[in-house]
Amino acid sequence: MESDCALPLCKSGGGGGGEIAVSRYLLISIFRHGDRTPIENFPTGLHKESEWPQGFGQLTKIGMQQQYELGQYMRKRYSNFLNATYNRHEIFIQSTDYDRTIMSAQVYLAGLFPPVGNQIWNPQIRWQPIPFRTVPLLKDHFKCALYSSLPDRFAPEVSQGETFTSKLKRSLCGYY
Repeated sequence: MESDCALPLCKSGGGGGGEIAVSRYLLISIFRHGDRTPIENFPTGLHKESEWPQGFGQLTKIGMQQQYELGQYMRKRYSNFLNATYNRHEIFIQSTDYDRTIMSAQVYLAGLFPPVGNQIWNPQIRWQPIPFRTVPLLKDHFKCALYSSLPDRFAPEVSQGETFTSKLKRSLCGYY
């Protein structure tokens, strides 16, 4: 599941006709981790946790490939928006504090920003470390149910003339 939107951040007056020229955008992309092993076994389940290479609830090789390909897809989709190389001032990545989501962020970033030119630190390793933030489990209030309820949470403001994206932008700008 992946969702993204680009919101204008800074607006400046256009030429005399009242038009507005947009000078900056904010891209928000929200997605889940890749394929994972089961979180737990059914009481009558035949498979034990030891049968999974990394145990229950962990990212699988297929999940890693999915996230890497998602990074490559986003690189192509937003090639006119993203910088050609990783720039720490232009991207903020946040993950929940589970192994599978941390690993998903790592391989997503490997697909999104493969090292080029002076970013290549080892010719045999086509990867570069890119920092991201995690939210401690006790402070993680952004669950899938919350994400899916966003339109409902903003419904009163939308009915009063404020669009969903403007409410979301105002909320994010106030938060950051």
